[in-house]
Amino acid sequence: MNSCLLDANIVLDFLNRRERYLTCLEIVQNYDRLYITANSYLNIVYLLRKTNRSKKDITEETRFLEILDTTKKLIQEALPIALKPDDIEDCCEILTAKTNKLDFITADENLFENYSKVYKRIVLAR
Repeated sequence: MNSCLLDANIVLDFLNRRERYLTCLEIVQNYDRLYITANSYLNIVYLLRKTNRSKKDITEETRFLEILDTTKKLIQEALPIALKPDDIEDCCEILTAKTNKLDFITADENLFENYSKVYKRIVLAR
């Protein structure tokens, strides 16, 4: 089965029909299962609530996502790999993808450039 982990911004681009919407749609259509980290999911819900979406609407709009846990062990592995202190969340996402053998889809060019040596299955959405 073809599966991937989505960066939060990819999901937000898709749900809010932002400029990369069509690119995101093309990419995710290539996958059978779409995952997101629990931390990213919480951030997405917070941001969607600021757009006055109801809880019911958010639940419905995000039903296509499967949520993966971020473990203490994974966070401890990410700390020495993170290039900067504010990169820890990105590093956790990449290690989550790697641990679960998933492609990681992001629109963040810096993340792609900095971490594609750590994990070869990072896909840049342009």
